[in-house]
Amino acid sequence: MDSTELSNLVTRYDTEGRHKSETRKDVKRSVKRWVKHKTEAMTEDTPESEAQRQEAELRIAELETSIDAIDDEISRLEEVLEDEVLRLKSLIAEADQIELKKVPVIERLEELENRFYSTVYQSVPPEYVLILENLARQGVCQICGATGDNLKELGRKRKEEGQCIVCGSPVRYLPAPTVSENEEDLAETINRLRERLEELESEQRAYVEVQASANVEIKRIQDIIGAKTRSRRQLESEMVELRSKYIVDRGSEPFMDSERDPWLAEQRRQIVQLDAEITGLYQKRDESREALEALNEELLSILNRVNDELTPLFSHFASKFLGTDCELVVSQRTRARKPVAYMYPRFYEEDREQMAEVSESQRFFLDQAFRMALITWFLQKTGQPTFYIVETPEGSLDLAYERNVADMYLEFGSYGHSIIVTSNLNSSNFLHGLYEHLGDDRQDRTLDLLHYGHLSSVQTEERHLQAFNQRLEQLRLPLLSSDPVAPKER
Repeated sequence: MDSTELSNLVTRYDTEGRHKSETRKDVKRSVKRWVKHKTEAMTEDTPESEAQRQEAELRIAELETSIDAIDDEISRLEEVLEDEVLRLKSLIAEADQIELKKVPVIERLEELENRFYSTVYQSVPPEYVLILENLARQGVCQICGATGDNLKELGRKRKEEGQCIVCGSPVRYLPAPTVSENEEDLAETINRLRERLEELESEQRAYVEVQASANVEIKRIQDIIGAKTRSRRQLESEMVELRSKYIVDRGSEPFMDSERDPWLAEQRRQIVQLDAEITGLYQKRDESREALEALNEELLSILNRVNDELTPLFSHFASKFLGTDCELVVSQRTRARKPVAYMYPRFYEEDREQMAEVSESQRFFLDQAFRMALITWFLQKTGQPTFYIVETPEGSLDLAYERNVADMYLEFGSYGHSIIVTSNLNSSNFLHGLYEHLGDDRQDRTLDLLHYGHLSSVQTEERHLQAFNQRLEQLRLPLLSSDPVAPKER
């Protein structure tokens, strides 16, 4: 069974269970109204034995109704608690993801800092650097033995501001080395990585704060459930005592089917039956969800393995459009209490998990790059090239990115795939970018629909026809005729 089928089963069983829960609530409300009516209908003329029987029956019915109400509230709270636990797990997973993001930044930062500080100090002994590094990274002072996170901050501050760790005097610097003539200044690169690391740590602190809040809420809900469970036990104890008293007084089991009110007995039977059905449906829901979670974990493992090969391809195509490296990130989130594995892009050192975090044109062409990466990956696995059809909204791009999109499609075609591109004839650079790489067979590789349909009166206006032909001439394609009557043959 695939993930879609399991997801549908989770939704189906949950929905059916909730519908039956609503039916059960209706029955319980009817019982509550019945008890109220019966209580009000009792009179002084009722024989004592009958009055005692009715009072006992009504009180037991009241207790059963109260217990049912508590059970409903506990069930609701348990669902809320489960949601909070899932949210906490998700927060922990996201915080772990941030920790993983920090690792390459820290490693790169340490590498560059070592290069920088290995040459930057001119007037300090080698031991000074060791003391400073231990203070900044470990929060350990090798002079007095003190430790603490505040010492890490002090060490980083002394290091970044070029102050002596003992007296605070300026430490003499040599000119900062550079990575290469074409790269940023090494100090600027270090500062940029520090800023990125601080952003990640700030984001991580925010998650830790939310986790603490979630833990407080979980504890609060657990306390309420505990209090309601204790109240339920008290009501059950009262009901047991009442039944026992009735047995002593009557010398028999209370309220056999022949003794209980027939309508009330039927309502209780319905409640018991609905309880069993709801329990069965929720058990099936939970079993389906567990199977979905197991399948999702397997899917995540597969996606992570595939991503090692897919990301380089995706970045290859996406960077043609974006002009910067772009990678795919595998993650999961919980939606409607169901786990969902998904992939999202990361570029300019920012995760783009939501559609709103990219522009409409970026969304479209990143999707194109992802499809191209998948197709090329299948080509590498099977050795079979294929074709790709795309309608381009190149009008949403500026002239620089129009050429980038053309380069992305041309790169995809270089792998041996056939690509069918539909586009309007307009003033964009997109078609120019494509056609300048096509040879003498460009006419055979072009289907100009303007040559196969009736031109409208607007299209055949002199100024518009001239504009069309100017573009066609630039692309070295056949020009249009001013005759709007008959379709033309190529």
